[in-house]
Amino acid sequence: MALSIDSTLAEILADEEGKAVLEKHVPDLLSNPDKDKAMGISLRALAPYAPEQLTQEILAAIAEDLGTPEVIPEPKFEVGDRARVQDRPGWPDGYKIADWEGEIVEVKEDPAGYVIMKADKTGYDMAFPEAELDKV
Repeated sequence: MALSIDSTLAEILADEEGKAVLEKHVPDLLSNPDKDKAMGISLRALAPYAPEQLTQEILAAIAEDLGTPEVIPEPKFEVGDRARVQDRPGWPDGYKIADWEGEIVEVKEDPAGYVIMKADKTGYDMAFPEAELDKV
């Protein structure tokens, strides 16, 4: 399986070449004592939570070194669009926020492919990859 920024942290670290790429680009992330909590999350999904360490430029460099150069997609959403959170089949105990709806309040440029949705149910701003939302 080819590694990419959509691979989980655990998958990348299990591969010697992948681990070397992360050691080169994000050594601080690897020395973070909380990294074990993120092992099942992709680098792309981690980016909003580590914006200083996983900038768009760093993600692109990691993707290039992993052999899967990143193509930046055109945004799927615009500010003001309505969106619904997709279900995640197989999520332990069910994906609690599946079918939540809200308004897109920001389209992120860094990392590309992410939006901020103001959830109707809570009023909170929540970051999502565009691929995990459907237009309403």
